Amino acid sequence: MLITIQGKELTVTVKRKRMKNIVLRLDNDGNVTISCPPHVSEERIYAFLKEKETWIIQARNRQMQKQEKVKTGIDGISATWMGKEYPVKFVEAKRNAMSFENGVIVFHVKDRSAETIEKTFYHEANKYLLYLIQQEREFLDEHICKMNQKPLPRIRIKYMTSRWGSCTPAKSNISISSRLIHFPHECFSYVLLHEYAHILVANHSKDFYNLLCTWMPNYRQVLKENKRNPIPNLY
Repeated sequence: MLITIQGKELTVTVKRKRMKNIVLRLDNDGNVTISCPPHVSEERIYAFLKEKETWIIQARNRQMQKQEKVKTGIDGISATWMGKEYPVKFVEAKRNAMSFENGVIVFHVKDRSAETIEKTFYHEANKYLLYLIQQEREFLDEHICKMNQKPLPRIRIKYMTSRWGSCTPAKSNISISSRLIHFPHECFSYVLLHEYAHILVANHSKDFYNLLCTWMPNYRQVLKENKRNPIPNLY
């Protein structure tokens, strides 16, 4: 259903379930969902949403601010690196670079434009993620590919906004999102394993998740602990 709040038209997903009360939820992308008993009318749902109008606007604004920070990796005050938030500092320099100094992320940059900061940040992020891949792929190559007589995949890091990774088994290609730099290390490990598992099982069937459980028994806990991360859910 559609509802207009402060001049903005929002699409609300309504889920009718066996429950007693009306429940309002806002996901990490700012989408609004209403869960309610089957007998509740659209008029009652609309009235309920109007009652919660202020909360919806404030919550969506908070989500948008978080998403923007995650998208760029920095908000001018702090930056998120491997699940931890660090204060940032800017130093004028002839060449763009980024470093960690005494718990502070220091940007050595020609200018402080958003484009320059983002490009510098993800340049360093990609190098670090490639390092992590080299650290972890030996085990995955051995236990997933070699033991099942599958070719070793080509892995690349790329900036992706709609997914955290992808795998094309037929071509043995795996892509990992640069934005995983914002998650804790175990989330990166999960996504890398997830894509490797697709080399054996292309879909998300029970067999696929059984494979995940074999190689990462705590993967459900990893996803649960990061469910409230401002970045869209891992899977």
